[in-house]
Amino acid sequence: MAVVSPWHSIKSGVHHNNTSCNTGNNIERENYRAGTGGKPLCDECKKVASGVRR
Repeated sequence: MAVVSPWHSIKSGVHHNNTSCNTGNNIERENYRAGTGGKPLCDECKKVASGVRR
C-alpha cells in the first residue's frame, strides 16, 4: 500500500491516492486523469490508508 500522487476518473465524483484502492486501480485508461480534479478523496483510499479492513 502506497500513497502516491492523486488521480481520478472523469466519470467519478472522487479522486484516489492509494495504490491498494481497487476502485482507483480499475479506472479505464481513457477516463484516467492525473490530479484530484477538485474531487474529494474516495472512501476506499481513506480506509486502506488507516488500516481498516473491509
